Amino acid sequence: MPENTKERDKWLNDIRWVLSTPQGRRFYWGMMAECRAFKEEFISDTNLCYFNKGKKKIGLDMYYDLLEAEPKAYLQMLQENEAQKTREDIKTEKQIKEKQRNPYKIDSPSLPNTEAEMSVGGRNG
Repeated sequence: MPENTKERDKWLNDIRWVLSTPQGRRFYWGMMAECRAFKEEFISDTNLCYFNKGKKKIGLDMYYDLLEAEPKAYLQMLQENEAQKTREDIKTEKQIKEKQRNPYKIDSPSLPNTEAEMSVGGRNG
């Protein structure tokens, strides 16, 4: 991260540019998540612990730069991520309910899934 004012301003403008699109915000959010910026975890392996602390430092630096460059973008990213998470949760919930309704359903397209299909020798038969 640049130290002098002119370079720092360019850096922050670059971040603003990335955050100006949904794709840029997804990328930035994904990078902070990959770096475990907001995750606390205990790891007994010292080397892995220090490795993860280094990743976290990068993620937190990104977060602080984000807040300096465009604080409103963080709230927007939270909302967008929550909406995506909600869509994924709904899809997962539907899949779980379907499995509960029909626990013996086979998800393979080449095998019959219903009694009627089994009695006629499969879907194509």
